[in-house]
Amino acid sequence: MPRKPTVECLLVPDRGAAQRVRRRLAESGPRAGVIVSTFSRLLERAARRYFVPDTSVSAGALLLALRLQSGAFWSRSLEAAPQETAEAIRRALEALMVASDPHHTVPWKEGTELPGRIGKRIADLAKLARSLKDCLPGSLARIRHLLQTDVRGAAERIRVYRVRGNPALSRWQEALVEKLNSDAAAARDDSLQEMLESCLSAVPRARPSSSLGIIQRALFEEEGRSARPCDGSAQWVRVRDLYQEAEIAAGMAQTLLDANAELQPSDIGLLVPGNDEYRSAVRNALRLTGLAPSGLSQIDRERDLGHEAVYHFLYCQVPHPPAMAQAAVLSSPLMPWSVEQGARMANRVMSGRKQVALPEGCGNRARDIVKRIGLKLKDTSTETGAADGATVVGDAAGLPGREEAAATRNLGNGSHESLVAILQEYSDALAGDRFLASHLARARRAVENLQEEIEKGTSIDWDGLLHMARPQPK
Repeated sequence: MPRKPTVECLLVPDRGAAQRVRRRLAESGPRAGVIVSTFSRLLERAARRYFVPDTSVSAGALLLALRLQSGAFWSRSLEAAPQETAEAIRRALEALMVASDPHHTVPWKEGTELPGRIGKRIADLAKLARSLKDCLPGSLARIRHLLQTDVRGAAERIRVYRVRGNPALSRWQEALVEKLNSDAAAARDDSLQEMLESCLSAVPRARPSSSLGIIQRALFEEEGRSARPCDGSAQWVRVRDLYQEAEIAAGMAQTLLDANAELQPSDIGLLVPGNDEYRSAVRNALRLTGLAPSGLSQIDRERDLGHEAVYHFLYCQVPHPPAMAQAAVLSSPLMPWSVEQGARMANRVMSGRKQVALPEGCGNRARDIVKRIGLKLKDTSTETGAADGATVVGDAAGLPGREEAAATRNLGNGSHESLVAILQEYSDALAGDRFLASHLARARRAVENLQEEIEKGTSIDWDGLLHMARPQPK
């Protein structure tokens, strides 16, 4: 019987690291049977080579299981927002299981739950896990099947080389790497391990005595050190939200490039949290400054344009809303103007202007949207040099006027009835062709869910409403 081939896999945290490792491999000479992979790609390859099916729980099956479990802590939320609640519970269940033992079919036994509120939640999630059986959330189903599959039926063996902590792996991921290495027949190639470590090791470049140098070398030491006096090598900037965070980061990159002609954009690095909102905000902010991000992972899922339009509009109902949220509303394809017109208005808002001139032919509903997101309208008939009826003008400082500030203050502290009415006006103003019908339906359904939640409460829970309206890309 022919011996199964063994593939050498160099595990990397992201695509940027993968490019560095592949370049080093190419420079070292020709090799066969060596791949460079992130963990998600490694999991896909292992599942194919071990012939493991994907039995992760579907959205419909999870929703049914949630509805069948009466008395659970999510029951009331499930009635108000089924899709959003199901997604939140799926993430919570996955996070809880990731922290448990991957080799046990059901990691909790009945009668061992903790007391109190947290105990109730864990008990409900444990019961849900038992009802789902092998249909686990996310990638956990594939990992468990791989852990239980005999290597004798696999098409190939995979030996994994990794640098501990880079990437950081969960208990389940660690268990899979150990299983694959145990199944591998070939001896380890020390030269591959050394190459991987040299590519992924971070070498501090700041002076050891500087603030940045101390952070690079001693941030996680048990006995901390302080830099005295503090210098300008490290700064902390308090910001309002992720939009302003992205704007300031883009502005700082521009300032560095303007101050040093020898500096290249590739010399500047940004540490970005791994979620879609941050990646989208950073990408948009850099695009407006003319800088192209490299190594920023793409959002491969289909955008949820409906929830995006509602989320950003709701975000603008607070005093002095961020310009990026206003621009996101203006540039949404669901607005009662064209995408090109919305993009022009959004670009001018991002330049610091707070007055916009609507394109010709827009009705009162379009005017109401502009006012509701904290912008002022300008009559284009009094302006010269208007281009396509979409000129944006405003004070140089970009500060809201008295009427605008008063309107947003009243809106942010308004009654339940006024917010419900404002959301209804916005829902009625949304538009879209047949290609956007599903997104338009999601937006209006999101508004209905928000209105129901507002009417149930005794006060307006802005954080809760924003959480309900968060986009859920597919």
